[in-house]
Amino acid sequence: MKPDEKIFRTAIDKIQKGLSYQKAIFITEEKQHTTAVRKLGMMAIKLKVAEEENGEANSLLEMIPLIQLFVLIPGSQ
Repeated sequence: MKPDEKIFRTAIDKIQKGLSYQKAIFITEEKQHTTAVRKLGMMAIKLKVAEEENGEANSLLEMIPLIQLFVLIPGSQ
């Protein structure tokens, strides 16, 4: 079960076997998932869901600047 590292490794390996965590973005509504993947070195975006106080983005449009930052990070391409 998430946030088990094996789940994230399996998902990333389906994209490309051995792809580094630093080259992946994880988007979720769950704070514990963002914390777990950031410990692995992945970028994580926490979506704010209805009636929540915290979150980094409310919509896809609000994620665009965050994703642009990821793309500009050296070594993430």
